Amino acid sequence: MLQRDEQDAAPALNFFWPPSHCPRCDYRVRWYDNIPMFSWLALRGRCRSCCAPIGRRYLLLELSLGMWGALCAWWLPPGLSWAAFMIYGAWLMAMAWIDYLHRLLPDLLTQSLLWIGLLWHLVDDRVLLEDAVVGAIAGYLTLALIYWLGRWRYGFEVMGQGDMKCLAALGAWLGWQALPSVLLLASLFTLALALWQIVRKCAHRGSEFPFGPGLALAGLVFLCYPVLL
Repeated sequence: MLQRDEQDAAPALNFFWPPSHCPRCDYRVRWYDNIPMFSWLALRGRCRSCCAPIGRRYLLLELSLGMWGALCAWWLPPGLSWAAFMIYGAWLMAMAWIDYLHRLLPDLLTQSLLWIGLLWHLVDDRVLLEDAVVGAIAGYLTLALIYWLGRWRYGFEVMGQGDMKCLAALGAWLGWQALPSVLLLASLFTLALALWQIVRKCAHRGSEFPFGPGLALAGLVFLCYPVLL
């Protein structure tokens, strides 16, 4: 009973609470210590309060997002298109890192990305709205079928439910026509990640490997594909 009361009293964790803080000393990160890239370099990768190391992954993520922003600025004029594509890239990069580290694709990211994609096609004609709707449904059902077949055949989940929602979101942005190629490329990226982890002895053949990073990278490649030609 006491344990249950403690659990009930624990504050909920989400994207908005608690604010950015050091996980070791709970020091609340000030705005000037939260400037992408510059703050990490100024602090030399350590907490201002307790000097605990701040992982390089934060710097890499911020650098990747900056490069994505530069690509979007080169590709698109300032405006709604630029904002939409920035959201697309930022959401996918965040999902890739979260899934890689925690084996989790938050509903807040996957579902919001899906709806933003559908709403985007109301004002943009790169993909027809009906193709986007079919893409969202087909993306979800494709991985749902793999999920249930794997569970029936092997007795455990071979695919996370977040992966289904992520592919649905990609289908909403890219249209159903892109889904086979996205799945193929995502599988190749995931295989490369698995082999890399096995070679580094961070995993073995029986380990679970996240599919989210592969999906995210494939989604970024296919959105950029016309630009790279």
